[in-house]
Amino acid sequence: MRLGGISLHLATRLAVLIAIHMGHIFSLRSVRLLAPACVLTLGIGLVGCQLDDMHDARKFADVILLTSNSQVEVKPAKKFEYRGPINRFWAKRENPSERTLLFLRRNNLEEEYESSPAETVTYIQENCRRNPTMAQVHAIAELSEIEANWLSQVGQQKEAVQLYLTSIIHAYQFLFAPQLDLKRNAYDPQFRQICDTYNRSLEGMLKIMCPDSRFQPEHVYEILASDDLRVEFEMQIEGRWRAEEFERFELVSDFEMDGLENSYKTFGLGVPLIAVRKKTDSTTGFEQYYPPSLAMPMTAFCEVHVPEAESSPSTYRVKMRLIDPLETSMVSVEGRNIPLESEYTLPLAYYLSDPLLNSHVLSAATLLSADIADELYGMYMIEPYDPEKIPVVMVHGFWSSPVTWLPMFNDLRANPEIRKQYQFWFYMYPTGQPFWISAQQLRDDLVKLRQTVDPLSQSESMEQMVLVGHSMGGLLSRMQTIDSGNQFWNIFSEEPFEQMRGDWGELSDIKNLFFFEDNQSIARVITIASPHHGTHYANSLTRWLGQKLFSLPQLLESQFSDFVDMNREQLRNIKTLTIPTSVDSLAPDSLFIQKMAGMAQANRVMFHNIYGDNSENSWLRFFNADWIRPGDGVVAVESAKVNHVASEVGVTEEHAEVHRHPKAIVEVRRILLDHLKNLGRIEQNPTFDSLVVPAGFVPGLSEGDIGNLPEKKRCP
Repeated sequence: MRLGGISLHLATRLAVLIAIHMGHIFSLRSVRLLAPACVLTLGIGLVGCQLDDMHDARKFADVILLTSNSQVEVKPAKKFEYRGPINRFWAKRENPSERTLLFLRRNNLEEEYESSPAETVTYIQENCRRNPTMAQVHAIAELSEIEANWLSQVGQQKEAVQLYLTSIIHAYQFLFAPQLDLKRNAYDPQFRQICDTYNRSLEGMLKIMCPDSRFQPEHVYEILASDDLRVEFEMQIEGRWRAEEFERFELVSDFEMDGLENSYKTFGLGVPLIAVRKKTDSTTGFEQYYPPSLAMPMTAFCEVHVPEAESSPSTYRVKMRLIDPLETSMVSVEGRNIPLESEYTLPLAYYLSDPLLNSHVLSAATLLSADIADELYGMYMIEPYDPEKIPVVMVHGFWSSPVTWLPMFNDLRANPEIRKQYQFWFYMYPTGQPFWISAQQLRDDLVKLRQTVDPLSQSESMEQMVLVGHSMGGLLSRMQTIDSGNQFWNIFSEEPFEQMRGDWGELSDIKNLFFFEDNQSIARVITIASPHHGTHYANSLTRWLGQKLFSLPQLLESQFSDFVDMNREQLRNIKTLTIPTSVDSLAPDSLFIQKMAGMAQANRVMFHNIYGDNSENSWLRFFNADWIRPGDGVVAVESAKVNHVASEVGVTEEHAEVHRHPKAIVEVRRILLDHLKNLGRIEQNPTFDSLVVPAGFVPGLSEGDIGNLPEKKRCP
């Protein structure tokens, strides 16, 4: 049956999506959050398709982004760059800086440069080789960059690469040559200018080489920069990644980002890149935990080895080092630690701009279709496993996906101590099924991951794991720290489980749902906007509609059905045992919720709670009705609060946004830093109490550290 072109089944889908989110409609922003989901469901009905597999979901994601805003957008930077011979007629060389013009005038070279710039640069190089001065080296670096930019515009890419290399070599000489140490002045604006020249020349060279096959790590190339200057050019990747793992490299400067308020970078030498991993179908080892086409930050840094003796032509060895800034923020040059220029946010956004991740299709598909969820659920890493770093596992909530953690993860990773000491993992699960089933899957996946990355249990950091769960994800996280005993099973029967009848394999799966021990590797749990005592928005309407909409995996559904049929006389509360959806499982009258709320957690685990209370901003407050409960629009405050916690913080925000609110992010950051302090990994939580100037004026302080400055001492 179809209603105005939409099937009755699909109309039911739309109804349940609206009903479940009725609690969100407390502000204009909530309406905006609901709109894409309605468009999504209507779109499914109008095109007459079912999201039965990942192929359908990916195709529909491309369509849905045409009708709704993406969560984060990365697009090519708005700049027109025509490169070709015809450009010679209007392309103009940039003007040298005043310091370089002064050098040209003092040496009677200004007119010669205007008439023959290339020959003038060559002349200065010849003199510089015999007795280099700061002024000569600076002039060569700057003028070579200017000439390379012009050659690139007119389409002479090979010649441009040669001059970019000349600029890099002389800028490097200005910054690091031992014979210039006594003349170098870091307070001279010329010093910062030469740093910019180095970075721009390196970026200009990479712009030409990135689309070219020459940009291949672990290869050595010979480039003749001039008649008497030969360069042996080598690229290599340093750190945890291997060269063969990457498909391509993109320049961060080629893209613009929208959708994230905070963008984090560090300043120094080098060119920020986006490194894109190759797709792999491997389901073994570490590969099973890396999402497909993962993009991560990388910084290109050129190291120049000057020839020891005069030779003709002079041969310079240039090593392009591709460095993971998540692993190190410094590079050692001539015994000095030099900060790397890096960009953390845009590479992350670049990866998440995948239409499937960037729309609401993924979260809706895994809610509606157990088959799709089965293809996707599990643990995801976005950087190589490091036994020295503490895992932080982030568990999303109902009708959501790991993408929901983007603002918090982006802000947390900007903190140097957190970036250095923690590794973030993301868990995805089918949100349409009862939460205790998802909790069991998380329990098994944590054990499997530990066996894969640390089979001998040698990592001390793995024993200090932190779980962060939003909404229903908080319940999954709490259940990892409970020793069940017989308490959950006694809800359904007083008979020992061993007396139940059924297939041995099916009985084993069902037993694991009700009998389990706490995970000894978990040290802290942070729950955010979690319905610890259920939610009243899991009402009769939403529960009925949810049963029409969601589905368990067919195998699991048949296992429960067979188990109940064979043991009906020994069971009680069968309705609770066989509830089909997460909506039913979250109701306040759920026996599982009630039992869990009264159970003791592991003593060694520290618990922290963040709840939302947006009732002051709700239009319903004007009715002053008794049935209006203070809360975030979905979870009442009385349900979101929990006893025996190390800390508890309230956030004035609605349910879907509590974990994105700055106050919640600051609290999670405080907890993570406090965890490090208690472990003796840092002496104290870094607050930079003595600083009263903006981060940009403090050597070694990145933009990511601004959030640690005390509120009263931040500069306007």
